[in-house]
Amino acid sequence: MASEIGFREVLGVELNPGLAANAQSSVKLWIGAGKARCPIRVERADTVDFSCPWVHASLFLFNPYGGVLMQRLANRLAADFPNRPADLEVLYYKPENGGAFDKNFEMLWCETTGISPED
Repeated sequence: MASEIGFREVLGVELNPGLAANAQSSVKLWIGAGKARCPIRVERADTVDFSCPWVHASLFLFNPYGGVLMQRLANRLAADFPNRPADLEVLYYKPENGGAFDKNFEMLWCETTGISPED
C-alpha cells in the first residue's frame, strides 16, 4: 500500500524466508494489478542489522521486537542518520518498546486509537 502514496521506492525487509517469499508474491500481484506507483522490492534480511540505503527514509514498524532488539534497532538507525534526524521518520504502531527511541529521537506525534470488539 505504501507504493500508492508516491514514495520514490518501497522496500520491505523480512528475515523469515517463507514470509519474504509471500511478500514477494504479494508484490507481483500488486504490480500486476496496476496498483504500484513506484518500484517495490523485498529484501530477506534482519532489520536490526540492515543498514538503510537511502539518504531520506520513512520506516514503518508494527511492534516487531522486544526491548533488547528494539534498542539495537534504534541504536543502528541513530548511527545510520547521525546529526540529521529530519531525514528519518519512524512510524511505530503499537509502540510497546517505544522507549528505545527516547535517547536519539524526538517524538513528533502520538495518539491512542480505540479497538472495536471485532478487533
